[in-house]
Amino acid sequence: MAELPKLGYVATYRKERVLVKPERLLREWAEAYARTLRPKQVLGRYFTNDIGWWKDEVTTEFGFNLGGEAAGARVTRYLKPATITLYGDDISAELLARFRLRKDPQGNVELMKRFWEFDKSKPLVPLPLVYADLLATGETRCIETGEMIYKKIVDGFERAD
Repeated sequence: MAELPKLGYVATYRKERVLVKPERLLREWAEAYARTLRPKQVLGRYFTNDIGWWKDEVTTEFGFNLGGEAAGARVTRYLKPATITLYGDDISAELLARFRLRKDPQGNVELMKRFWEFDKSKPLVPLPLVYADLLATGETRCIETGEMIYKKIVDGFERAD
């Protein structure tokens, strides 16, 4: 946060600090997240035969929030997830058993370490993280969905007049 003014992303406007060029900041953050932080957050990859369980189940009961493709699908109703990304504090034996997840380095479920202090009771991770997860896949279908989410985020930015 202290670096944002130096980088030209925060300025003082009418005696208040305001975010400048938020669209560019969001894109740069997503790229940096994929490159630096995301690889450090992996708790493990797992495989399940029933990839559709995320639609009906409330993962928050196990302390996890949906990210990536599943969150993108919920937000846009455009994407059919091939990989389910869940963010939580640690791997839950109950979660693994309930959804029949077995360890597999190429699996279709990735468990990631939560690194933010937002409302954990919400089913989805924050939208900028969904966007970053989707871009990180490098897959065209995910990038298209990510751009839809990017637009949704950017449309919500307040503008200084």
